[in-house]
Amino acid sequence: MNRKIDIQEYIQSGILEQYALGLTTVEQNNEIVELLKQYPELQKELNEIEGSLELFAKQYAKPMPDYLKGRILKGIEKEKASSNESKGNGNSFLNYLMYLAIPVLIFSVVYLWKANKDNESELLIQKTNFQQLESKFVQDSLALVECREQVNELRGREQNRILLKGTPKSPQSFAAVYYDTIAKRSYLDVMNLPPVPPQKQYQLWAIVSGKPVDLGVFDIINDKKVFKEIKFVGQAQAFAITLEPYGGQASPSMDQMYVIGGI
Repeated sequence: MNRKIDIQEYIQSGILEQYALGLTTVEQNNEIVELLKQYPELQKELNEIEGSLELFAKQYAKPMPDYLKGRILKGIEKEKASSNESKGNGNSFLNYLMYLAIPVLIFSVVYLWKANKDNESELLIQKTNFQQLESKFVQDSLALVECREQVNELRGREQNRILLKGTPKSPQSFAAVYYDTIAKRSYLDVMNLPPVPPQKQYQLWAIVSGKPVDLGVFDIINDKKVFKEIKFVGQAQAFAITLEPYGGQASPSMDQMYVIGGI
């Protein structure tokens, strides 16, 4: 059932401040929830109170909002006028000040506790990020060591190093193939190739008996160099790299050849 109230009188009673601070009873909470649905003005007032309390807790030394200060002063004056005896008046006035101070103190403690929890969460996030970076650093270091070992192994053998020079389509491009016919292993070393357009990949080819043999596709990520072991093909006469649709294709696009070099 809807209840008829004087909105201004209800606001000035201070019940919404108590509700915002969690100091109301279950019965009062139920009543306030129903009134908030019935009167949008009360919901707006409650939103302003909650915003003001949060601002007050964040900015300790700053004065509280004028409209809230005025309401408190009105409440104090109303409390004063409710008693004619000076002793009773003094005690009531002191009780009212305590009544106002305790909720603010409670709210401040709750806010500080929440801020501390937020800081702990942020610290945990930073710690996790640091661990991830540390793990990545270890992985990159191991990859670098492995790469150096491969280079030293290649340099220590008698093998062919085929230089793949840029074609007129891309004169600045440059790559090399380490071709070891004894160990039957080969490596691709890309030193300079343009960034790959969307939905494209570079494809490596070996020329055997005048025919192209597919050696697979590869990507260049963030303009980084590529050094990888590739499929070994015996009796290769030359190597070339073309730019093909993503996934590669069965035969090279001759007009998309970027580098080529013969043994």
